[in-house]
Amino acid sequence: MQTTIKSAVSFSGTGLHSGLPATVTLRPASAHHGIWFSRSDVAVGDRMIPARWDAVNRSPLCTKLENRTGLSISTVEHLMAAVAGCGIHNLLIEIDGPEVPI
Repeated sequence: MQTTIKSAVSFSGTGLHSGLPATVTLRPASAHHGIWFSRSDVAVGDRMIPARWDAVNRSPLCTKLENRTGLSISTVEHLMAAVAGCGIHNLLIEIDGPEVPI
């Protein structure tokens, strides 16, 4: 059985490494969607970044995910641990910056 969240939830904070403010909104997703990040601060192009092992890019001090066009999202490890700990399989994570806030 696959799970998602019941309704959207948002939080804001500052990126640990970049120092940039960011707002994150977690949205429910349909079965077999998987977990994806969407960079709302990017005006054009492929804004979607998969939360998969094959999207991990080498980065010091954090986990960085990158899509096929090179767009990335950093410091995803704490959020992804919480998502996994809650048993969530399908989720759209919208973020308006390059790093998940702490």
